[in-house]
Amino acid sequence: MKTKIRILHVDDSVHDRILVLDALEKEHGEYEVVSADNRNKFEKLLSECEFDLVLSDFNILGFDGLQVLEVVKSKKPDLPVIIVTGTGSEEIAIQAMKMGAADYVIKSVKHIQSLSPTIKSVLEHKLLVKNHNEALELLKENEQLFKTLAEEAPVGIFKTDSFGNTTYVNPRWCEIAGLNFQEANGKGWINAIYPDDKNMLTEEWQKALYNNSPSVIEYRF
Repeated sequence: MKTKIRILHVDDSVHDRILVLDALEKEHGEYEVVSADNRNKFEKLLSECEFDLVLSDFNILGFDGLQVLEVVKSKKPDLPVIIVTGTGSEEIAIQAMKMGAADYVIKSVKHIQSLSPTIKSVLEHKLLVKNHNEALELLKENEQLFKTLAEEAPVGIFKTDSFGNTTYVNPRWCEIAGLNFQEANGKGWINAIYPDDKNMLTEEWQKALYNNSPSVIEYRF
């Protein structure tokens, strides 16, 4: 069974809450909407329950959408907020987006029909950002693991970019080459190569780059 998208809807107008529900009910039960018509109820629900998204009207009695946004960002910064605003209030909506709102929808019978696609787009973007951040974190962990293993390796290890610029050398490589990292950095590592092997190594390297192919070369220090 598909999990419903849980939405916390903050709006003190019964008419506007019905307008939103009517727009979302066309999606055949994809959404579970929990309403809050005042600040206390909103903050209680936000603290005690889990939601995928907050949908907030801009004009709420004694409260406004920007304040809703501030509360969400302080308590659950990863929870996206969509602002629903009246026609002619686009400047307010843009201000809300500058403060961190994920998007906005104009509150009219015509424009409210875009609410569901907007919600799905916002949640898809959130998932992409989450996956991207997780991939970056995994990359950092792998790089740290490589560095830890390389530092203790009994063989010389060095890394270069695709242009042949050194980005890393381990301690054993420095011992073999007689260069420290600062001296090996960039193209400096070539200075450790035996003079008669430099041209051959450079030519083979350029050939591998041109053909985008692996390169196995024996050379002397």
